[in-house]
Parts: sequence; structure tokens; C-alpha cells
Amino acid sequence: MNLMNIVIGIIVVAVLGVISFALIGKDVVTQDDVVLDLDIAGEEMGLAEKSKTKQESNKSQLATPDKVVWIDVRTPEEFNEDHMKDVPNIPHGQIVDGVAKLTDDKNTVIYLYCRSGTRAGIAEDALLAEGYTRVINAGSLAQARALRAQQNGY
Repeated sequence: MNLMNIVIGIIVVAVLGVISFALIGKDVVTQDDVVLDLDIAGEEMGLAEKSKTKQESNKSQLATPDKVVWIDVRTPEEFNEDHMKDVPNIPHGQIVDGVAKLTDDKNTVIYLYCRSGTRAGIAEDALLAEGYTRVINAGSLAQARALRAQQNGY
């Protein structure tokens, strides 16, 4: 009987441990998080993780855009193959000078996209370092199209 109690105790502890482990890190997902998931989802395609503060900042930027600029940061060759309508091409290595030619307002909402989101992330970091305050990595071309359609109510 004593051995049976020990075995049952071990099983209970193991089950509780598995349940506790499964619950660690669970967050409640809100509708606003869906837009941010476009940025985070690119992680499996090589995007660097963004800090929670940066994500919260992006969330507030998406809520009240004043002036919005979309930029394709891929190579001219990739851009010529396919791109979003009325979006300029500024390769990620030329992003700071290119954006300066588009706008002198560092509070302009700037959406960046590329093939996977990696180069858009590099361009985002460069613009943030130059003092632009509302820069958003929209991920890939497909993700950017989906986000833009969602913003336009499609």
C-alpha cells in the first residue's frame, strides 16, 4: 500500500508538472495582436525578434496613422518582377537617403516590405536609428498586401 501511494504521488506530480509547463508563457491574443503577428510570423523566415516595447509602439502607430508611406526595400530586379501598386522601390541599403527624399517628416508612418521581412527589418532599424519614429516592418510582399488590404477594408 505504501509503494502504491508513492507511485500515485509521482504520477500526480508528473501530470501537474506537464500541465504547468504547458501553461507557461500563454498570452491572451487580441485583435490588435493579429497585425503585429505579420511582423513576428516572419521569424521563421529569418526575421530578428522585436522587443515587446517596439511591438507596443507599433501597435499604437497602426491605430492612428497621419501620413502613410509604403516602401519596397528589395532589389530593383525583384521589384520589377512584382510589387505593390504605387509603392516606390528603395533598396534597403539606400533606405535612409531614399526616405529623406520622400518626406522630411520623421513622424510619417513608414511601412517596409521585402521578400521575407529580413531586409525590411534591417531598413527599419536604420530608419529608427536616424530618428524616424513610426517605422513598421510589414514582412514579405504577400504579408504587406494582406495588411494593406486589411487597412483599406478589403
